[in-house]
Amino acid sequence: MIETLFEAPYCLRRHREGLFGPHVDALAAWLAARGYTAHTIRALVCGARTFSEWLVDRSHELEDVDDRLAAHFVKKAACAESHRKTLRQSAQHVLTFLRVEGVIPPAPEVAVPDPEVVDQFAKWMQEHRGVQRSTVDLYRPIVRELLHDVQGDVERLTARRLRAFIL
Repeated sequence: MIETLFEAPYCLRRHREGLFGPHVDALAAWLAARGYTAHTIRALVCGARTFSEWLVDRSHELEDVDDRLAAHFVKKAACAESHRKTLRQSAQHVLTFLRVEGVIPPAPEVAVPDPEVVDQFAKWMQEHRGVQRSTVDLYRPIVRELLHDVQGDVERLTARRLRAFIL
């Protein structure tokens, strides 16, 4: 599948190495089946490779991959903010794909329902930004983490705090 995205043999080889290498073709096909464009799939596959390299550099195994590790990767990535968004999306898609395929265990069930502000955010994103539910579901863990960072008090959110959280 990734032959349609990358032409150079060294690119194909790099994407098929590492922790996610054996799954990269299936990941690309899975993304295509969900309506993503070739341009977006290419960016997400590159982000997945970066995540894989980061994991390998830190001696992680595939069994270690979870939401906490993905969030740490995104937070610590040395990159421009515009690229961090792609890395966050890549990590979330990889986690979802690997869980669907049974490669890694499902995410632990969250016993506590989302705070009302998270649900309001999800509704706003769908109604005013036109995003799909699957996209909103990718943002929920990020919003939860942000709420945890401000100890649930959205009044504590400032532009400075939001920048510090994202960067």
